[in-house]
Amino acid sequence: MSSGFRMSRPGFAAAPVVVLVVLLMLVVAAPQARGQGGPTGAETIGVTIPPSGSLVCSREGNRLPNGATVHRGDRLHCVGSGFKPGEPVQISVHGTVIATVTTDSHGAVTYDYTVGNDVAPGTYTLTFTGKVSGTVAGFGFVVVVGKGSQGGGGPGAGGQEPGGGGHGPLGGLAMTGSNLVALVLAGLGLIGMGVALHRRRHEREAA
Repeated sequence: MSSGFRMSRPGFAAAPVVVLVVLLMLVVAAPQARGQGGPTGAETIGVTIPPSGSLVCSREGNRLPNGATVHRGDRLHCVGSGFKPGEPVQISVHGTVIATVTTDSHGAVTYDYTVGNDVAPGTYTLTFTGKVSGTVAGFGFVVVVGKGSQGGGGPGAGGQEPGGGGHGPLGGLAMTGSNLVALVLAGLGLIGMGVALHRRRHEREAA
């Protein structure tokens, strides 16, 4: 009676393995099913992408790359193109409208933007938007504290926040489906080792 009771316990210990295998199959199969079939009754949403123009800015006669480093008090001479002739173009900085200028006969527009002394350090975007054509042109720049022009090619250029590294809270690492599967398989391996050791111990006790 006692030996039969001992032989049944390893079977009990294997039950968590079966449960985890089933859970693993559900975790792997669920995203695939959603990706293939899609949600029931899904609606198609149309997105209109506005035409893009060109916006080139220079400082003291030197052309600046997109994402250039600028300083308070710097004057940027910007030329936008790709708009309709005689079209009013709305000029904004980071969503705040600062002026409206009319294009010439070639659909081009010029505007001189001076970085204010009250502008906080950070990344900004100068945007030209055609009110008739809907054409949008943008120029990104990074405002830093201190003087000493770098021509847009020195440290801080590139359109990133000062001190930013382009990574998220986990340093750019993300949990993927393959990582989840690996963790579950590792857990199953540890459980299997535990079941085997448990079985051997009871076999020795039965002997």
